[in-house]
Amino acid sequence: MILHVKEININVKWIHIQVELTSAMTAAKKRPYHHGDLRSALMRAALLLVEQHGVKGLALSDAARLAGVSVAAPYRHFKDKEGLLAEIATEGFGLFRDALARATQSYPKDKVKRLVEMGVAYVDFALEHRSHFKVMWEGGISKEKYPDGGKDSV
Repeated sequence: MILHVKEININVKWIHIQVELTSAMTAAKKRPYHHGDLRSALMRAALLLVEQHGVKGLALSDAARLAGVSVAAPYRHFKDKEGLLAEIATEGFGLFRDALARATQSYPKDKVKRLVEMGVAYVDFALEHRSHFKVMWEGGISKEKYPDGGKDSV
């Protein structure tokens, strides 16, 4: 039970305290769980942590704290750290695929120039999306556990 004091009146001869009792369930309904887009917030936090500490240095609890939620909140969206990494890798491979597609449109009739542009796009992607790149290639994501763990998106 949660006790909310609504009013206190003190007189020399008597004390009157008016209280309101609410159950924890009622209080929880008054403050609904809604972070906005927790999934994206956790992914952004994880990418920042990967940038700072590498893939091995990422902890789901640290991503939760950085996103401003409890350490239990990430489990509403991800089974575990590897699930979060798989989602980041999938996003990264989608971004990478788009970057390569744009590069191939530069010179539709010249295969050599297209290949060079794809190489430049690869390096640019690795520099611009370092954390995604690290997760994509160093994440150690299990294919059995996460068959869509990103690589099939390219």
